[in-house]
Amino acid sequence: MDNDLKERIMAGYDAGKLKEMTDSEICRAVMKKNGKRKEVIRALQSLVREGRLILTPSGYYTTKKAAKPFRAVVRGNKKGFAFLTATDEDSVRNGDLHVYEKDLLGAYDGDIVLAARDKSGEGYVLEIIERGNKRICGTLYATAPHALVSPDNDKFASDVVIDAGHLLGASRGQKVVVQITSYDEKNTPHGVVEEILGKPGDFLVEELAVIRSFSLYEEFSEKAEKEALASSRREITPGEGRQDLRDVYTITIDGTDTRDMDDAISLEKTDEGFTLGVHIADVTEYVAFGSGLDEEAYERGTSVYFPDRVFPMLPQSLSNGACSLNEGEDRYALSCVIKYSPEGKVISTQIYESVIRSDRRLSYPDANGILDGDEELLERMPDAAGPLRDMLELRNILRGKREKKGAVDLDVKEAKIYFEDGKIDIPEFERGVSEDIIEQFMIAANEAVAEFAQKNRLPILYRVHEAPTGDKVDQLSSFLHDLGVRMKFNREDIRPKDYAAVLKDTEDHPAAAVINTVMLRSMQKARYCEKNLGHFGLASSCYCHFTSPIRRYPDLFTHRTIKAFLHGEKNRINKFASLTEDAGEETSERERVADACERAVDNLYMCAYMQGHIGEDYEAVISGVTSFGIFAQLKNTVEGQIRIEELPYDSYVFDEARLSLIGKKHRFTIGDNVHIIVKDTSMSQRKIFFSLYEMMQY
Repeated sequence: MDNDLKERIMAGYDAGKLKEMTDSEICRAVMKKNGKRKEVIRALQSLVREGRLILTPSGYYTTKKAAKPFRAVVRGNKKGFAFLTATDEDSVRNGDLHVYEKDLLGAYDGDIVLAARDKSGEGYVLEIIERGNKRICGTLYATAPHALVSPDNDKFASDVVIDAGHLLGASRGQKVVVQITSYDEKNTPHGVVEEILGKPGDFLVEELAVIRSFSLYEEFSEKAEKEALASSRREITPGEGRQDLRDVYTITIDGTDTRDMDDAISLEKTDEGFTLGVHIADVTEYVAFGSGLDEEAYERGTSVYFPDRVFPMLPQSLSNGACSLNEGEDRYALSCVIKYSPEGKVISTQIYESVIRSDRRLSYPDANGILDGDEELLERMPDAAGPLRDMLELRNILRGKREKKGAVDLDVKEAKIYFEDGKIDIPEFERGVSEDIIEQFMIAANEAVAEFAQKNRLPILYRVHEAPTGDKVDQLSSFLHDLGVRMKFNREDIRPKDYAAVLKDTEDHPAAAVINTVMLRSMQKARYCEKNLGHFGLASSCYCHFTSPIRRYPDLFTHRTIKAFLHGEKNRINKFASLTEDAGEETSERERVADACERAVDNLYMCAYMQGHIGEDYEAVISGVTSFGIFAQLKNTVEGQIRIEELPYDSYVFDEARLSLIGKKHRFTIGDNVHIIVKDTSMSQRKIFFSLYEMMQY
């Protein structure tokens, strides 16, 4: 090989004389009268093998730097091709890139890659940075000469090879969890069976398979369990610097099935105003920083909730035991005490360590019933009536102040799924006033703690929610305009009060529920960050999460910083400061995984529930529109797809800006009311399929 020729080629790229060129163009530029085409081609091929040049899918040679590479996540497809979702801001603006299977370089769904855009507009992978799937759930369908597992995730476009001796006793047809151990020279994944789930089609097996596909496990390490059990046995004493609040009337209000009660409230009303106490379980007393228990809590990031089970962030000896603010039991707390004027103006805020004793455990239905005057509840819990009425009064004041600030109070229904004795129920669910009492008080405490941390320059994880992007604002504006809602937005300076004004003006609109949903989709996702970037939805300039350290690691992180400050531990504060950026990214990612898993499991339950209602008809509202059909949502939040071929025959065009599927005779727009019939369900896809009940009227 002529090394001199290779160096001349690279010198041409370094000098800018050679750019993105075909082999023929490079030959003409390099050969002149003395070179030979075959030699140049061999030199180019050698440079590609060495990684010094890249051959793009369109047949152009370029350098990695000139290709303008970017990090991306592979979003696979069962047909083999994929899309690249960029993770850096400059590339995100260009949208997802399509990439053919031959240009994936062996990357699969979920992998993080270094990629580039070809002249053709297609993407291609330069390098696999990190494999995204450490485990795969699937069905074992062959055992000789190699066992093969077909993934449940059809976007992962390859079977997994299980080598002899690593089946764990699994037999053909069983659903298993596979740990991927390697990729061979053809990029085929190899792995070992680490768990046998059971028979496909069994509902609980399918649920566990979904959970395992997100790499979630209920069991804690033996080390974490031992540390939790040992710390849970500590004796509760007020101690130096810890205020004794056991004589202060304190209550908890939670869901009927809640077991990890990490927030309690007290309220004193006088002629001078209100003194609100938000008392949060002092989890830091039980989870030592850097311990095995702490490391496992950090890896989990959050508790994950399913209709039939909970995967807690902390072992049950703490989450349901020593850290849970159980009625009648002494508990360590970190208290945020806020004094308000009668008009709701903050007079002072104090944060200190305390010992509390909850006087009454109330469920939301009980609290709502007492406030509604339920005689049986009032007779059974007479001590709670007066405090609850005072709490309702302060809640109304605080809520009114937030509304004046422009807080975006979206009324988006959430699924409430019940699973008991093998039966699934998904009723229509409405929030009561007691739920909002707790929400308003928790917001107040979170805001007060964030302001305290900012004032004292303490490193915490802020809960940030940035303003919607200009493109999303434009799309929302277009949607509202089509509904006859005339609102002017400044796309470069959108304010929470602009969104709040739309909600107020459309609260009686027939499509109010869908307007809420579309507005939610236009907003960015909240996340954790070491910087205070404000919270758009709450119209708050300074906000964090403080009130749930049993189930959210960011809250635990904030508790540690606050307590280090209270104890004057500057070295610990500096240590925490060095961790905030990574902790913000990691806990945000764990939250995203938990949310995705909860949605997937909820969809599975909805499929199972609707299997018993096939053939029944319901009134619904169009909740989504795509190029391949529409989605309709029932009053209990169950959503189903109506494929485009199930719609009245027409030449439909998808108008993304107007969220409509438009034909010559028919138009389907998000927010439209439809009458549907349940056609079918797919447990494997976790999808429900509807059809229009009376097609002729459309």
